[in-house]
Amino acid sequence: MARKKKTRSTPHSRRAKPSDRTKRLICPDELKTNKPLFWSPGRGADVWAMFRAAANGDLQSLKRLLKKDPALVRGAWDYRTPIAFAVRENQLEAAAFLLERGSGPVNSGTPDTLLQIARDRG
Repeated sequence: MARKKKTRSTPHSRRAKPSDRTKRLICPDELKTNKPLFWSPGRGADVWAMFRAAANGDLQSLKRLLKKDPALVRGAWDYRTPIAFAVRENQLEAAAFLLERGSGPVNSGTPDTLLQIARDRG
């Protein structure tokens, strides 16, 4: 009897088209406004734009947002940061860009480190 070859399934986020990666995310109300955030650098809508750009690997948007406000590299919501979204979605260029701009290399906002998330994502 022949054994079936085990195949590693590709996570949904890797199969999705870049423009579709963030459609399943729900924007918190606080990140829908242009008001400054108390717990994070930047304004709500700009932090959300950073998350979306990082998850989609949109370097042009990341550069534009950071030119407007360099502190957005440290923007956060519920302890999650733009680099956490880039790593989660396997956006290597976006993650490297954010690291070069001063993003924290360890904390993901979850119990796992960014390195563990990267290992899990392959």
